[in-house]
Parts: sequence; C-alpha cells; structure tokens
Amino acid sequence: ETGRILWQVTLPGLPAGGPASGAGRVFLQNSRGDISARDAGNGRELWRRRLAGRVAASPAVGKDRIFITRLLPAGNDEETGSSRVSALDISSGQIIWQRHLDRQETFFPPTTTAELLLLTTMGTGDLPGQLYALVAADGSIRWRQPLSCDCNGHDFTPVVHGEEVLVWSGDLAELRRHAVSSTYYLVAFNLEGGQPRWRFRPPLPGKFMLSPPLVGNGRLIFADGSALRAYALPHPPGKRSRHRR
Repeated sequence: ETGRILWQVTLPGLPAGGPASGAGRVFLQNSRGDISARDAGNGRELWRRRLAGRVAASPAVGKDRIFITRLLPAGNDEETGSSRVSALDISSGQIIWQRHLDRQETFFPPTTTAELLLLTTMGTGDLPGQLYALVAADGSIRWRQPLSCDCNGHDFTPVVHGEEVLVWSGDLAELRRHAVSSTYYLVAFNLEGGQPRWRFRPPLPGKFMLSPPLVGNGRLIFADGSALRAYALPHPPGKRSRHRR
C-alpha cells in the first residue's frame, strides 16, 4: 500500500533467472547453482539446494512442487549441450524426479497446469526444438511436438488458453531447408494430446522481438519490440481481422 520495504536480504552469488512465488514462498536462483526458498512474509530462508548445470530461465511453481530447468555442458564426447528438468518438493527442497533432455537446451520459463509441465527447448546441432508436455507427478513425457526456437530475443514460453497451448515457432520447413527460419507463426496445440490445432502468421516489422501471447475474449495480444499489437481471432483462428498499434 505504501511501497515501503518490508524485508531485504543479501544473496550469495549473483542472481540468475527471475524469481518465482507460490505457497507463501519466494524462490530464488543464483549463479552458483543454488535454488532457495524464503518466507514471503519475512524473507527467512526455509531451504536451499544446489543443482548441477547453468541457470537460463525462471522456475515454475506448481501445487506442491517447484520445477527447475538447467543447461548442462557438453561432455568430452559430445559436441552439443543438453538440459535437465528437476521437480523439487515445495516444502523441503527434496528432489522428487529429474528428466534429462538430450541435445535440447532450455532458455525459456516453463508453464504449469494441474497435471502438466509445459516447456519449450532449442534443439542443438541439426535437431529442431521441442514443445514438451511432461506429467508433473513423475516427469514422464505425455507428448511433444517439434518447434523452431532461437535465442534472437524472442520469448517462446508456452501459454495455456483453455484446452490449447499457444507458442511461437519459426517455420520448420524453412528451418530444414536453410538451417534457420525468419518466418514466425503462433501455433496452437491440444493441451491433452498435443495435436496441432491451428497456426497464425501475423505481419511483423523488419526487426522485432516477440513476447509471449495473451489471449482472452477472442483477442490475441503480443508485443513485437516496437508496438503492442491486438488481433481479433475468429473461429477457427488464422485470418487477421483487426490490427491495432
């Protein structure tokens, strides 16, 4: 109400990734590989755990666990890096499960539902990226779909809207032909089974950085780095009917 500081703490190491909150706790990561939970009311540390790998994204908080993604360095006989997803108990920090994603790198925050953990990855070498739907309870793969993701400033964080998952992707055919894609679509997948539903290609300026989409009341809203754009999406989506700057 007043903006006054309620508490502040000095953290060991440099902050890495953004914070997350849930269940009365604030979760923080640092450059040493630590993930810690603090009481949101007074800042007191509740637990701390060190995980292998490099932080590149904020964690996601579920009902009773927190999900962490880490980049793993390439081994002596590997040319490309991989990632690991870890589920920690929200109360104690104990590891519940971990899943290795071979030759896939996680740069974007995951998204949770009651049953699923959704995350996008950037493929290494000649592999495309992936949209994964992991079962939150045990880390098994419910489904996955190929995507074209990059590190050009775009945010490929998946967004859940009703029974669909929305995420940006480059053109996979263009990626296969030229090893890079400069054409971007908003793609919708069925949340339960991962089947593609529709894709929408908005007109974009010459230079742009895509934000995660916001969808509600039949409208798609996103920022492209220079403007906030709103489109009215008919059913089925795919054809632009309104554009505002």
